[in-house]
Amino acid sequence: MLQSLMILTVALVPPTVAMEPRVQVLETGRLAERDVPRDAEGRWWALCTDGGRDALVPVEVGVKWERAPEPGEGRQARVEARGCEQVVVLVRGVGEARTRELPVARHRVVMEERGSGERGEDLVRRVEEVLFGEQRFRLQTSRWSWGEGPELRAWSGHSSWLGQHLHPEADWALRWAGDLDGDGRLDLVVDEERPGEAPRVHLFLSSSARGRELVGEVDAPPLEDE
Repeated sequence: MLQSLMILTVALVPPTVAMEPRVQVLETGRLAERDVPRDAEGRWWALCTDGGRDALVPVEVGVKWERAPEPGEGRQARVEARGCEQVVVLVRGVGEARTRELPVARHRVVMEERGSGERGEDLVRRVEEVLFGEQRFRLQTSRWSWGEGPELRAWSGHSSWLGQHLHPEADWALRWAGDLDGDGRLDLVVDEERPGEAPRVHLFLSSSARGRELVGEVDAPPLEDE
């Protein structure tokens, strides 16, 4: 009887499933409390540009809390990374996490204009050309006042819409482009500036892409109305 009970107990134990680590993104400097994870202190990997080279290096992150400058805003954090002076972005959970130099893409703004559409709506067009090895990409947006985010398009015809978590009235700029996750494909760090708010950073990795997408966003901040 006891032997049968033991066998039944073992059979009911669910198998252990290995979970992939969640990719997290963090910036240095002064940040709002909502933009800093509770476990922010400790080991991170920095996309570091010290000495004129782009590399992934381990850093120790420290967080100091202080009162926000405006009444009623609670606390703000001062995030520091020991081990790199010129930090582009901090990441955790990225695939090939080891100290290494990073392949970098060249990029430049080729068009930026503002105007009005046929119905009098505000219209913003911005195009950045990205060269990564022998590949050529175009990061472009035609944003109307009701909102549409930027799109990454390769000359081969594949594309990814990057506007899932961008505010309809936000301005954006490409901070960095290259291979961050070590799979040999293009990744992007995009700045977003929303009206009346502090700038935010978005990380798009090729290893997070789905289907025919070129890149997918990781650790996306929620929209205000979500």
